[in-house]
Amino acid sequence: MLILNCERHSRDRGTSHRRRSVCLLLLFLTWSTLGQCQRYEEESRGSEGHASYDQPPRRTRRPPLASDPPITDEGLLNTFPGLFQTSNEIEDQTIQMGATGARLPLASYHGCCSSEPKMDTYSTLSDPLGTAVSLVQVGQRSQYFPSETCRREINCSACSCSCTMVNQTLTALVYKPGSTREIMFSLVRVPTFCRCMNNLAIP
Repeated sequence: MLILNCERHSRDRGTSHRRRSVCLLLLFLTWSTLGQCQRYEEESRGSEGHASYDQPPRRTRRPPLASDPPITDEGLLNTFPGLFQTSNEIEDQTIQMGATGARLPLASYHGCCSSEPKMDTYSTLSDPLGTAVSLVQVGQRSQYFPSETCRREINCSACSCSCTMVNQTLTALVYKPGSTREIMFSLVRVPTFCRCMNNLAIP
């Protein structure tokens, strides 16, 4: 529209030179503005087109976690020092009050029963709920627990009683149920001391 007006004014005989100059200036500014708008549109289209081809970075799949490393004897001994011992080491530790050569008392008496202290080891025990658990062993080294030998005295024939080992709840390192790799500490019932139990029924 502006171009047509400028051409019409330029043809009119009464148009002044000043008005013609203003018209040409407006025409130049219009062309400049249109050129800038066209360049802006082209740049916008180019950026949009480029963005459409830009793909978001792919998420690399995390590799599956490796299974737990196998339990090694060295790792167990370093992690739980003193927990696993040999029978010879246990024999050397049966000393009372730290006096060299002074062994534990040979026997103690409980009614018609006598007992001698000892240390014992087990491959399986039961937890407080009665579930059997397997104890962890390291080669020739095992977990030892205090115990006693339990026997009835011969000269107690008149006593209607029996000599019974009484369980005590202790802690042991065991394998998790159904696994031979995962371990945990668990409460276990260990036959620890001897007691004389009366077999007479109370009326």
